[in-house]
Amino acid sequence: MADIQLGNGFSLYYNADLGNRTPQGVGNVEVPYLITMPTFGVSSQTSSFQTYNEEYTTVLVGGKSVDDMQFTVAYVADLSPHVYLDNAVLNQTEIQMILYYTEQDHKVTFAILNGNLVSSEINGDTNQVLSKTYKFVTTDMVQNLITTESLLPVYQGDYGVGSNGIVPQYTTATPVGNSFSKIPASQPGNPAGADMMGVSFNDNNVISNIAVTKSGTLSLFAKNGSTAWTRIYTATQMDDRYTPLSRTVNGKPLTGDITLTSTDTGSVPTSTKVNGKTLTGDITLTSADTGSVPTSTKVNGKALTGDITLAKSDVGLSNVTNDAQLKIASNLSDVGNVATARTNLGVLSSTESDAKYLIKSNNLSDLTNTDTAKINLGISYLIQNGTWTQMYSPLADGSLGRGDYAITITANGDWGSRNKNDGTWKSLLVSNGGTGANTAAGARTNLGLGSAATVNTGTSGGTIPLLNGANTWSGSNTFSAATFTTASFGGSSTSSTGIEIGSITTAGSAYVDLHSSGTNNDYDVRIISSGGSSTVGQGNLSITANTVQLSTLNLTNALSIANGGTGSTTASDARNNLGLGTAATVNTGTSGGTVPLLNGNNTWSGATTFANGQTVFSPNTAGGIEIGCMTAPGAAYIDLHSSGTGSDYDVRIRADGGSSTAGGGTLTIRADGGVALSAPLGIGSGGTGANNVTDARNNLGVGELSNPVFGSMSIRATSSGGLPLINLRPYGTDDNPKTQIYGLADGTCQIHTFDSSGTRKRYFFADQYRHGTANLDRTVITNGDFGLGAGSGSYITPTNHGPENSFISGGGGGTLAWCPSGAGWQSSYGDNRTGQMIIQPNTNVAFRWVQASSETAITTTPYTLLQNAGTSDINFKHVNGDLDVHESLSNIEQMEFKRFYYLDDESETERRGVIAQQIEQIDPEYVHGAESTGKMTLDLNPLIMDSLAAIKCLSTYIKEQQTQIDELKALIESLK
Repeated sequence: MADIQLGNGFSLYYNADLGNRTPQGVGNVEVPYLITMPTFGVSSQTSSFQTYNEEYTTVLVGGKSVDDMQFTVAYVADLSPHVYLDNAVLNQTEIQMILYYTEQDHKVTFAILNGNLVSSEINGDTNQVLSKTYKFVTTDMVQNLITTESLLPVYQGDYGVGSNGIVPQYTTATPVGNSFSKIPASQPGNPAGADMMGVSFNDNNVISNIAVTKSGTLSLFAKNGSTAWTRIYTATQMDDRYTPLSRTVNGKPLTGDITLTSTDTGSVPTSTKVNGKTLTGDITLTSADTGSVPTSTKVNGKALTGDITLAKSDVGLSNVTNDAQLKIASNLSDVGNVATARTNLGVLSSTESDAKYLIKSNNLSDLTNTDTAKINLGISYLIQNGTWTQMYSPLADGSLGRGDYAITITANGDWGSRNKNDGTWKSLLVSNGGTGANTAAGARTNLGLGSAATVNTGTSGGTIPLLNGANTWSGSNTFSAATFTTASFGGSSTSSTGIEIGSITTAGSAYVDLHSSGTNNDYDVRIISSGGSSTVGQGNLSITANTVQLSTLNLTNALSIANGGTGSTTASDARNNLGLGTAATVNTGTSGGTVPLLNGNNTWSGATTFANGQTVFSPNTAGGIEIGCMTAPGAAYIDLHSSGTGSDYDVRIRADGGSSTAGGGTLTIRADGGVALSAPLGIGSGGTGANNVTDARNNLGVGELSNPVFGSMSIRATSSGGLPLINLRPYGTDDNPKTQIYGLADGTCQIHTFDSSGTRKRYFFADQYRHGTANLDRTVITNGDFGLGAGSGSYITPTNHGPENSFISGGGGGTLAWCPSGAGWQSSYGDNRTGQMIIQPNTNVAFRWVQASSETAITTTPYTLLQNAGTSDINFKHVNGDLDVHESLSNIEQMEFKRFYYLDDESETERRGVIAQQIEQIDPEYVHGAESTGKMTLDLNPLIMDSLAAIKCLSTYIKEQQTQIDELKALIESLK
């Protein structure tokens, strides 16, 4: 059954990357001009198995198949996404389609399918928009319909993306996602003892890393979730640590195991004999074996235990030479040819040395070519004179030499990069630690400094205040919002402190608003000061509050008005102090010199002015009524009452906006029942100039046969069978209507749609009645709303829903805390009054009544199971053998029966029974677990069966005992 989704906000994307797993991937391309919302269906095969004593059935889901999907676009032949889809059809290229349903509250609902666009079909003619329908066959359902958290945007620096040192590096020891990471030398576990840069991978909080040292010796390290850092050697480093495969041993390559023979090593085979002794082991040859001279024999006193060398002294020729020799005492003066001797020794004469080498005392002044020497020494880019010292850039082609720019230091200490061609100075870029400008203003601009950067700090005037200064604010400062949760003024001062509020140069009220209700109103208590003079303490203090509580109030004089009194001890003075006029002593009445009451039929003989606006009633002269404030903007209105229902108003005439020019405001009349005019409203005033339909059409140029055009849609109002209707058709096409809207006399509405030939294709009916109540607001319910028509458990009641009658589902895995696994319904007649019933996959039926939120957890308000009637039909059973009734009796004997009352029973009615947890220890089949409903319940089927079996067992015992009793009675009778 297909998953049901509304089309609001739906988008369709394609992606050439079949490995994409996200609805927000960078390769996702939206299919534009989508006309129809595609749907895809997933079908599952199921198998049924009987379980638990053949009384229940378990359904196991098998393989799934995905139905073909079609979608239609308003086709644009040269639009690149449409061209891509056409090529995919032509080449049968496998692509990925992403069905993007909604994104709300940072959650996205989507499905992803891999497959082929197997065909396409163009539809349309001169009367229709050209469209194209594509058919998509799924080869792999990458992701079934699911709602997940939407992906957040990644900014430069997040997870190390785009970090460069200025944008901080990502240095956490536990990356929360795939990232570019820096492992500082100080980070625990760093194997290199130096900063490392690399990448980190996080798969369900299993971290893997690979990193390389930032500088110094090149070292590459890696680790995964199970290992510490391990070094990975480069090819060069491997060459130093291992023997290459190209190396040979005795000419044999090390590509595999080798075996060396005596021929390969040039050794003597063990079968060889020396003087008759085989070489299978060490041998010892004596002089007798070899016929040699014993080592004990000596030559000139030297034993023949090894090679010996006889010197001249050994033979008495110590002072004898074979050649002419130089005498030590002659100090080489007896050399036959001095020049030849120097040549033989490679020694130069002093003259030759002076000509060939630099003389130290000349301090390099004897260089043959100074420029060539600088090039040889690698300092050709340095030059100095009496004005400056310069270090030049390389030539434009990268070769050594003096380029166009030089780092120049002048004799007075000025320095920078200077163009040797035009003498201009080049500013140091911001990215290199400079300002990128040659002027102070340009430097401030490049560094992003505002105008405040050139203003000094101070305590008054055009200066910038410091927080610890005694600042005087002479300008008008407006704070859009200021909230003090806890504030202390002068808390650490050692002298008197205070707060001054209000202007000291212009008269006006000063007030403090106190908030305590947390309701975001204007104030809960207001303390306000007004009046006063140049003399201290002459102002008036008012407190606006529901109640004012004073711990003690002692009065030595009359209670002042400021304290709620009159400030006087006589009636006349009290009236004067309270500002009461002469009207305070005047009687009420309906005319003359009396005070009127609001419910009196009063006659006003004088001109009366109301302070909340100017209202002048002048029955004998021309006059008017002025309503609203003339000094502050705000709506002004007149409310008219005619229904007698006590509503806010039946008709409201309201003025808004306006300017200093008279008549510039906007007048709004709210009269839902209609505005009746004595004469038709003219076209120039926004009316039709007529009081009947025919004249109105004629005045507006829209006659009976007129065909007004709105955009590309033509609308005709005609009549069919005496019923009023509206024909809608594309402008400029044939006369066949494409849509007809009928209005029936009973208030119902019919909508018909037709094809180009005039054949009706669709029919819709809208009724103004619901449950017999007219004019009730309605919401159109589509397939899937409130679970209606939903399948495969696709409808799950949304969080924080109000009372609703709907089909509900706990999901296939029973993942909702408030609903067991299964499907069912709920009915509610108000907030916190909901009945819920679920049919579970094992055919159990669970229900509950919730007097709280309908998502109340099962553990708080458990469900109650309805007992299934056990299946006993032999046609549905496989009998394995007879039950041991003695075992059933033994089980019942182990049961512990208790007296109790239920915790939610306010009357505490005592009951009797067993405890589910105790009899579960005897036989788990006696109970239903609390996993799905929130509480353990009894399964009466096995309990009743074991009870009947125990009765049968006891019956057998009774019959056997009765037989024994009868035999004993007979024996007793025989003994009498």
